[in-house]
Amino acid sequence: MLEPENATESSAIEYPMNALSDFIKQRVPDKSVADVLADIFRKRIVDGEFLPGMRLVEAELAKLYGVSRGPIREAIRRLSAEGLIEAEKHRSPTVRGVGREQFRQMFEVRAILEGFAARLAAQRINASAEHRKWARAEARKWRSFAYCGEADVFVSANTEFHERLTAIAGQEVLAGQIRLLAIPGYKAVFKPLLQQEEMKRSSLQHADMLDAILDGDDDRAEALMRDHVMQSGVRLTAKFAPELFDRRIKELERLRNE
Repeated sequence: MLEPENATESSAIEYPMNALSDFIKQRVPDKSVADVLADIFRKRIVDGEFLPGMRLVEAELAKLYGVSRGPIREAIRRLSAEGLIEAEKHRSPTVRGVGREQFRQMFEVRAILEGFAARLAAQRINASAEHRKWARAEARKWRSFAYCGEADVFVSANTEFHERLTAIAGQEVLAGQIRLLAIPGYKAVFKPLLQQEEMKRSSLQHADMLDAILDGDDDRAEALMRDHVMQSGVRLTAKFAPELFDRRIKELERLRNE
């Protein structure tokens, strides 16, 4: 299982052997067990459930998810290739951390990639009535600050917004490169620092981007997205400190011990 160094045993639910394999065969037959495990681990790392410095112990993860070690090992290998996990000989892999400068650079690169995704979304929005319906509804919600009541709600809606636009862009290579820029622990560490003013500013920017996409204005959509991600990067880099991640890990240790 994933745990900080010297952490106590987790009380997570353990599933019967092959439970996940059987579920995948029934519900998502086009995906392998390793595919699904990689998706699960990636989400938990980015969401901050698994934070930098936490160890991945194959035997315990296999027991936890009810699978053999093979798919666990393959999922870890993929996330290591993506840069989310650090693997060393004779030691369990650990969730990778990022430094302040790397953190800043990741936002700069992400601004370019997501800007291009917004451009493609504007070019392809009319290919699907469902996409247009979603974009119109979301534009209204963001402009009315529907997601600004609580940080948890805002963060979830924000993640869906960016992922949905990347999906509408319809380019898997681009989506894969954006996934490579996922920052371990990002949501858990920075969510408590969100201010109402920041959420409202981002909400209006999201609405403006969706309007540009619905109008098919690819130049404007790309420019707005680039500026949006760059602004977020500047604000969050100013708040960045390794102590934030250390503090969150200690909080998780405390919760496990209670």
